Amino acid sequence: ASFCALVALITLYGAAGFAPARLRASTAIRHVSTFAGSMPLAPAAPAARSSGPSAIQIHQSASSSEASSSSSDMDGSSGGGYTRQGDDPIGTKREAPYPKISDVVSFNDVDGGQADGQALVGKISLIQPILSAPSTSDDDDNDDGTNKWLVEITELEDVGDGYYAEYPSRKRRNKRALRNLEDVAPVAASFVRTEDAYKVPTDRGTGRPVPLFPQYKLVGYGGPAAVPINEDVVQSDLERYGDLKIKLLRDA
Repeated sequence: ASFCALVALITLYGAAGFAPARLRASTAIRHVSTFAGSMPLAPAAPAARSSGPSAIQIHQSASSSEASSSSSDMDGSSGGGYTRQGDDPIGTKREAPYPKISDVVSFNDVDGGQADGQALVGKISLIQPILSAPSTSDDDDNDDGTNKWLVEITELEDVGDGYYAEYPSRKRRNKRALRNLEDVAPVAASFVRTEDAYKVPTDRGTGRPVPLFPQYKLVGYGGPAAVPINEDVVQSDLERYGDLKIKLLRDA
């Protein structure tokens, strides 16, 4: 409404011809200024009230949350956080194996100059039960498996640097020993073709072989597993052997 009154006033002065054009224009400007000064000023619009946090506040809050979460994870207080290595076991303890024929084992001999004797390395060639062992069928829960099995060990020759080789066939007969199963320990040996010997882990200070376990698992051991025999294969071999024998006698 004020703007329309201002336009009408300018038009009125422009239409009147009482004064020259320059005088009419200056008069109109003066009246317009007076009219504009007498008009009440419109109140300033109130500032918009903030309805939420600013972007800077959000960024600062996120940074503080991440910092607190990181510190709690380092302390291990939150679920799934870091757990110290010494608090809980990393893995389950392995169980000692049952003995098998041709296993490489370590055993002690009384002629070693030490309290527990000389540490030797050999291969199991035979496992047999001890016939004089007391029966434990009535008290199986308290049976620890000792004094039940006897093993025959063929000694291996120490050729140095942790290598153990088999003796020649002539000496091998005199390098046999009998031990109770609980007196031998399995060894993590690997055969090296270039050396034609078994590589056995040894102690750096003493040079004695380091066993994989203190002893074999004894509880529940029922002796060496029997080799399954295919009767069809045995019968076929007998027939082929008979034919070969007849052929050799005929050609002789």
